[in-house]
Amino acid sequence: MTYVHAAVTQLYDDAGVMTDKGFSDVLKEGRKSRIRYYKGRVADFSEKQLQALTLPLVESAPDSGVSYETIMQSLTSHYEKAEAQHLFDLALYTGAWPQTGREGLPLLFRRCGTG
Repeated sequence: MTYVHAAVTQLYDDAGVMTDKGFSDVLKEGRKSRIRYYKGRVADFSEKQLQALTLPLVESAPDSGVSYETIMQSLTSHYEKAEAQHLFDLALYTGAWPQTGREGLPLLFRRCGTG
């Protein structure tokens, strides 16, 4: 849906024709919209929390998964166990840490300023 509004506006402005410039504008606006959306999903996390969440991913091989135990080990090195569990659950709930794991990297890194 991030591109829909921009595409509809462009088509309306150009009498129903998707021009090259219009297509480029739609892509640019869609990217901006996606960035706003993803930043909003991690807005309530502090930098320290995001770093604790991303550390296990940084330290793992690119083609490997990261286990719950590894993530919790990182979190409990910074927070008490109950708070670490709450942070893990919150990351899943907000979508900052997708249940499938590694594709969370761009989202979390973007907020940390490392990606």
